[in-house]
Amino acid sequence: MVLVPSSQQLLVFDRTIADLCPDEIVDSDQWRDLTALPADLRDAIETFIEPAAEQPPAAERLMPRPAAPPRCWSAQVDRLTLHFAVDDAALAAMLTKLFPPAPAAIDGSSIQIAIRGDGAAASVIVDGECVLAMESADLAIGAISQAIVARLHTDTPLLATLHASAAALGDRGLVFAAPSGSGKSTLIAYLSQNGFDYLGDDLAALSQDGDLLPWPAAMSIKPGSWNLLRSFYPALDDAASQDVRGKRVRLLRPARPRSTPVPLRAILFPRYEAGAEPRLTPITPLETLARLVNDRVWIGYPLREDAIDRLLGLILRTPRHQLVYDQLEDAAALVGTQSGPM
Repeated sequence: MVLVPSSQQLLVFDRTIADLCPDEIVDSDQWRDLTALPADLRDAIETFIEPAAEQPPAAERLMPRPAAPPRCWSAQVDRLTLHFAVDDAALAAMLTKLFPPAPAAIDGSSIQIAIRGDGAAASVIVDGECVLAMESADLAIGAISQAIVARLHTDTPLLATLHASAAALGDRGLVFAAPSGSGKSTLIAYLSQNGFDYLGDDLAALSQDGDLLPWPAAMSIKPGSWNLLRSFYPALDDAASQDVRGKRVRLLRPARPRSTPVPLRAILFPRYEAGAEPRLTPITPLETLARLVNDRVWIGYPLREDAIDRLLGLILRTPRHQLVYDQLEDAAALVGTQSGPM
């Protein structure tokens, strides 16, 4: 796969097309322009491509600050303290959900994160360096998460971060990717108390070698799951909490946090359905890619050919399933089948 920044063309060798679209008839010795790909694959890949315009010096990229003072708070991820100063109110509200204010400071290293500008144009500044100038503040979440993961895992090159929860059973890592409200946090909290190691909630970090990196943040548990989890987490009612969109969310520390990376062995898309028969349904690489992209995935900005190629390769070689369940114990049993020999 080759990305041509000057023309924003993505050239894909036919073997890759054949892997993603097995029914597509292609010539094995040709390269095809992005415009020649099937429409659904083209749309999915085009989502990855951002303009690769030459970046001006950092000082020139900083966006003017609005008149209102920034929202400032500190958060904690493992022993890393995050100090935020965010101009945009909507982005600050989203970031406080992902990185809730810490109830107490913990000794350790720290990182300064500032976002200047509003939702129309913003700059992300990490420890005084402008790492991203963008037209949409939504990209800030990816840039911030990447900076934090890089600080936590200084010896491991990062490939991507996904909007997903992650767990491990033995030496096999599992990703649970789904939009907000799908039950990821409830499921990962249950698994963490039933033999699985906790790797992260709401964010899954992937290394360039295809390993899942621990993301030691607390689990955010919504009120609808409190009764389900209370018997597994007796301290649930006393856990730190915060308001998210008018609901009181409790922040749980995982029962079995893992501290070392683990190879990714399955990508699962969980969905709770009342009364449904528990089942795992295989899904195609293309559908997997589309689901990840349509939710939230970050592989750097501007995009690089090698990062896109690595992510596609990881999707192709990793088992992928839709997980439908009614009872948490049934979901855990099915998830366990994805941790056996490949």
